[in-house]
Amino acid sequence: MRKIIVLFCILGLVAVSLFGCSPADPAGNGAVTQPIALAAAGSGSGAYTSGATIANIINREQDVLELSTMVTAGFGENHILVQDGSAQMGMMMEMDIYDAYFGIGNYEEEHTNLRRVTTFLMGVGHIIVREGSGIDTLADIRGKSINVGVPAQFSRTIVDTLMEAIEIDYATDLDKYELDTSEAFDALRDGRIDGTFNQGTIGQGNIVELATTSSVKFISIPEADFNKFNELAGGLLLRAGFPAGTYPTQDEDVLTWAAGASIVAHKDVDEAVVYEFTKQFWENIDVLKEESAAFAGLNVEQHAFTDSDVPLHPGAERYYREIGIL
Repeated sequence: MRKIIVLFCILGLVAVSLFGCSPADPAGNGAVTQPIALAAAGSGSGAYTSGATIANIINREQDVLELSTMVTAGFGENHILVQDGSAQMGMMMEMDIYDAYFGIGNYEEEHTNLRRVTTFLMGVGHIIVREGSGIDTLADIRGKSINVGVPAQFSRTIVDTLMEAIEIDYATDLDKYELDTSEAFDALRDGRIDGTFNQGTIGQGNIVELATTSSVKFISIPEADFNKFNELAGGLLLRAGFPAGTYPTQDEDVLTWAAGASIVAHKDVDEAVVYEFTKQFWENIDVLKEESAAFAGLNVEQHAFTDSDVPLHPGAERYYREIGIL
């Protein structure tokens, strides 16, 4: 009997660590803090940096959860980590959540443990090329050495869609590289590649550093190409870019795309935890904007969530009903 009791205690602790059931407070003061892992991306990425900023602010504002940012292979892995409970929450591209949940498109299996929480940033496309590479327009990438990102990276699905829109075949039209963000920027500095496609926040630090230390320029997407690109993306992209002077030596406005990145949670994460996360994120959005340009332009009325057949987590739904936007 004693062994059975011990076994149930162990199983109970495992459930607590995964899904937010509150452990006993060792200090006896009634306060409980639930550890929550947020699956993000590589440590050099804008997504990971944004996650760390969110964690710093949310952790100092409340004592319901203790958020930590998890290094992962990227947005193409995070749905798996949340689905199987390896991470309680995770970052995904908004345009991928529906497909992952229902197991369509690039997703062979249904990921029905996913629940939507909130959009947390708008990633803007950056097409960065070496000065002297011979690339002055998007069409000039044909025949060049171009990084399109690793398969699980934040921007890779979008870049694949863009290449389809402009009729670029990886096998015949490019010397294709699949590098993560930091590797791509190093390769650009060293002259090993001619250009790289990345999605990040406007004024992102590592892009500023690249433009400061290397001779690079930024390429726009023509309107006709963007329209076809957005059509293939299901109309979920925004026409966006960054003004001249955002980066060193950038003398002209650049127009590319923007896509929403969202946070999902496992369905069994405690409602109170997701409620508190959602509340603190939006009630501190002005503080987040001061900390990082990644959150510029976000407001709860327009960007909290999109209409979808993928259910909201009850904790997020509770907050949105409380403030009257649902």
